[in-house]
Amino acid sequence: AVVSTQSTGMKFEIDEDTFERCKFLPSMIYCPTIPYVYILPPIRYPNGKVYIKLGHSVSFDDPLTRLLHSHQEVLDWYCLPDYPEARSYFIKWFGEIFPKIEVLSAVLDHCVMGVTATGRQYLGFAEKDCFVGVGGNGVSAKMGLEIGRIIADSVIAGQWKGIDLDEKDFEIIYKD
Repeated sequence: AVVSTQSTGMKFEIDEDTFERCKFLPSMIYCPTIPYVYILPPIRYPNGKVYIKLGHSVSFDDPLTRLLHSHQEVLDWYCLPDYPEARSYFIKWFGEIFPKIEVLSAVLDHCVMGVTATGRQYLGFAEKDCFVGVGGNGVSAKMGLEIGRIIADSVIAGQWKGIDLDEKDFEIIYKD
């Protein structure tokens, strides 16, 4: 079973010189406390601007995480114009992680996150010709390429191709 939660990210615009200095940063997790933040390396977006993105982990003790129970709650979440608590949270963490980077602008993103009962993604064949990949759990942004490779290789081969990963660790759990 997968539940939906609200999630927030913030993109911090940087200049070209900073992009050149930082473009080889890896995806990272910064966790001096729980909830932690994930950090994506600088990415040039379709608007031509370069951003470093921060997002937060799922922690149901965290006020930034709330279950969404209906389609209307999801719509309301995406239409929320601002979320001051999240904005101040990300600005604080960005300043702590990157104290010498000048930010040109900051854009808050509302997201909906799929959370699984195991805390791991559900990856596997639901039926013979139907492979499922669901449940990011707030950590899949940094692993997206590898998750995509596992899915593509498994679909092409018609069987699990998770290299050294045990298929049972990603088994789909269905709602009762």
